[in-house]
Amino acid sequence: TKKEATMSAVQQCCNMQELINTKAGVLQPCVIPRGYTGKLGWKHFVVADDRDAFRVLLDERRQGVAVCETPNCGASGNLKLFLDWQIDFGKKHLRLQKGSFLCPNCFQLRTLEDFLSSLTFTGGDATSGPLVSHFLKVNGIKASTPQEGALQLQECYNLAFSLKVLAGYEEVERVRELNS
Repeated sequence: TKKEATMSAVQQCCNMQELINTKAGVLQPCVIPRGYTGKLGWKHFVVADDRDAFRVLLDERRQGVAVCETPNCGASGNLKLFLDWQIDFGKKHLRLQKGSFLCPNCFQLRTLEDFLSSLTFTGGDATSGPLVSHFLKVNGIKASTPQEGALQLQECYNLAFSLKVLAGYEEVERVRELNS
């Protein structure tokens, strides 16, 4: 039946997300469905009258952060605000989990579109380079060869892109609340 097929698709999406979590427990791509910009920002959640006050609060918070907030990273300088989104496939909700200040490498690895664009438009190599090394280091992945490490990264990003496509087939509502 259609209901069983929908539940099966939801379960498959949940399984894919769990596999991504298993492959990259700390630093993984954030999956945002097709039709949503990869740059969903805090302005989507703050009414116009409160934006100046929120911007001041955000600047104060940024000044208090000296190093990347990704566990196991510790890089400093040029930190960018990253909004972490989570899809609840069963409820068809896209929920803002948290905001963190990340180093450029963590930011690019968390932003699926930025990472894929870096490979496509710069002729980047997904088998070597600083992003692969950073991904492996932060996630605590020990690879016996550079190719094995790159394979770990490629599997994670292939799953994330597939999940993005699958999630885009259903209308996902942005939930305007922060998960605790």
